[in-house]
This record gives sequence, structure tokens and C-alpha cells, in this order.
Amino acid sequence: MIYGTFLGGSGWDFGYGIAADASGNAYVTGYTLSTNFPATPGAFKTTKGGDRDAFVAKLNRPARPSSTVRSLGEITWITAMESQWTHPKTHT
Repeated sequence: MIYGTFLGGSGWDFGYGIAADASGNAYVTGYTLSTNFPATPGAFKTTKGGDRDAFVAKLNRPARPSSTVRSLGEITWITAMESQWTHPKTHT
């Protein structure tokens, strides 16, 4: 393990996907039932919108939250995430 941290609020929070980029930043996806799950200023959604809210969080090395985005509202499951930073996909 290179580094570790805590990400969550006072309720039930679940991480289901994690990926890292070449700079050592970590990206975590999951869902939260917390009303106080941390969200950074300027995030798309910063307050709880439903029973379970999805989130995507970027943790700058060494494990500092740099951006957290919550969903618009209730979700069912968020289970995976893919990271591909060196060769972005293009569609024509």
C-alpha cells in the first residue's frame, strides 16, 4: 500500500471501484447514505439528494481529497470504474 485515508460521513458509505493514474492520484466510486459525506467547493452536487447518492472522488497523492461529486439523487448501484489516462479513447 502506498497510502491510505478515510473517506466518508457519519452514515453508511460504500466504495465499489478504485483506479489510479500515472501521477498516483486515486479515483474512488461508490455510494453514500450519509448526509454529511464530504464534497469539495464547486462540486456538481454537494448535498444528499436521495436515499443513496453515488459519488466519484479524486484523492491527490498523498490521500488528500481534491474533488468529490455526488449524484443528483437516489441510485441503485455503482459497481465499477475504468481508468485510462495515458491513451484517451476517441470516437469518430
